[in-house]
Formats: sequence, structure tokens, C-alpha cells
Amino acid sequence: MFKFSFTSFFICCLSFTMYGCTSYNSSSPTNTNVTINTQLEQDFQRLEQSVNGRLGVYILDTQTNTTWLYNHESRFRMMSTFKALACGMVLARVETSDENLDRMLTIEQEDIIANSWNPYTAKHVGEQISMKKLCDVVMAQSDNSAANMVLTSLGGPNQLTTYLRSIGDDRTRLDRLEPKLNYADGDKDTTTPQAIAETINKFVLGDELSDPRHKNIMINWLKSNKYSSNQLRAGIPSHWEVGDRTGAASDGSKGIVSIIWPPHRSPIIAAIYVTDVTHPGATEEEIKTVKLKIDKLFADVGTLIVEQIISENKDN
Repeated sequence: MFKFSFTSFFICCLSFTMYGCTSYNSSSPTNTNVTINTQLEQDFQRLEQSVNGRLGVYILDTQTNTTWLYNHESRFRMMSTFKALACGMVLARVETSDENLDRMLTIEQEDIIANSWNPYTAKHVGEQISMKKLCDVVMAQSDNSAANMVLTSLGGPNQLTTYLRSIGDDRTRLDRLEPKLNYADGDKDTTTPQAIAETINKFVLGDELSDPRHKNIMINWLKSNKYSSNQLRAGIPSHWEVGDRTGAASDGSKGIVSIIWPPHRSPIIAAIYVTDVTHPGATEEEIKTVKLKIDKLFADVGTLIVEQIISENKDN
């Protein structure tokens, strides 16, 4: 494991394209001083090679305002990680009185996506559900039909993109509904690890949500994810708090956006994506094997984060 001290990032400053450690300025994140760290490069390259794919990482330590980077400006499909952005926009609309978390909607049969992941909505057709409960279902259970209902309430995928542009995210874009958004089609439905991590940071720690109650709702939505215990969380001690939103596609690609709270310390924001891991015509068993390898990769990144924090604490 790497033993990189955050204090070392001042040693030299140079430009980079793929990896490094940078000082962070939230108002101008691209104007940073950069130190290339060979061990960090090797750790992420090793993890990338372990899945024979393409890895992108953006990790922000909000206590020291430094970042760990690897392919952080490359585009990756969001898959279900977009759901955190959609529900974040719901809360932003509540703050401008354009939405009400108590507003009731009816789950119609036509809302249910055939042959898709609908663990809640498929069982409650014809019933009413509040906007708050709808996002509860989206964030905890990743229900695809519920996610489309949220997007429809926002005015569609393009309206989410427009909103993201208005808060300074000029990279992330959503073009399609579930399930089509999971299939590769150029830049459609993509983000970069840096862009989505910075946007999540705006919701949970920044100023995009001014009401503390709404920040807490967003944080609790992230903590509620039922399907991530074997991913990033598997590399994090149980006494650390973790919230995340995961995503996966049928070709084996996976992603995760996360906020991690070490004890007595400011949190870590992380976005990790992996794609290009299977060949056309890969069997279901091959794809399943690759997905398990990616889960382990996420857990390994969690371990790297923990070891870095422990190392930093010893240095201080």
C-alpha cells in the first residue's frame, strides 16, 4: 500500500494528464499545484490492470483540501450514480419552492419498466407515493422505474443537465431514461470522476442546499444504499460512516460516488468508475466474474483511503 503523506504535495509543481495529487481550490479546481507520486500511480495502475479495463478516480480529502487523481477527467457512463444527482436536484427545487417533498404521485402501470430492476414500484402499482418516499426508494433500492418518475418530475434528463450547468458542472450530462442510459452511446449519459464528485460535494458539504435539513436528507439518502456493502464499504472500518450511490451496467461496467466520514475528522468525497472490462459477446459468467473483481477493486480503494488517513495521522 502506498504511504504518501499529504504534506509532500508541495515538493514540486508540474502538469499532468492522468494521475497525481493536487492542492484543491473549490472555486477554481483546475488551477492546482500538482505532485506526481510514483507509488500512487503504481497503485491505481495495478488496480486498473486487475480488471483489464479503464479506471477513473477522483478522491477529495476535505480536511486537507487535497485530491487523489487517476483518469479523473475521462468520461464514464454514470449508470445508476445519476440517481444521486436527480434526488439532489429534487431537494434544490424544494428550496426554491418548485417542489414539495410531501407531494403525492401515483405509481401507474405504465411507469413500470419491463424486465428491469423495480423492487418497490412493481409491488405498489396503483398506490400513491410522496416525492420524499420516491427518492428514498431510488437511493436505497436503486429502483429504475422510481428513478424515471423522479426524472419526469424534473422535466426529463435534459432538465437535469441544464440544472447541473447552472451550478457549475459543465461535464456531466444525462440524455436518456432508464434503462437506455446504461448503454454506451458516445458521450451520452456520462460524467467524469472529478465532475460528479465535485457536484456531490456541493450537495452534502457545499452551498447548493442551504437548509441543513435538506443536507441531512441527502446524506441519509446516500447512507441508505442497500447494495454496496461488498464494494467501497468493504475496505472501510465499520466505525467509519459511509454513504454512497452505486451503478452498474450489463457489460460489467461499474461506478460509485461516496462520502466517507473518518472518526473526528472532515469527510472524504470519492468517485470511482470502471469500464471497458469485457469484450463483445462475453458470457454472463464472464461478466459476473468481472463485476466481482470490480467490487474488490472498490474495496481496495477504500483500504488505500484508510491507510492514507492513518498514515497522515501518524505524521501529524
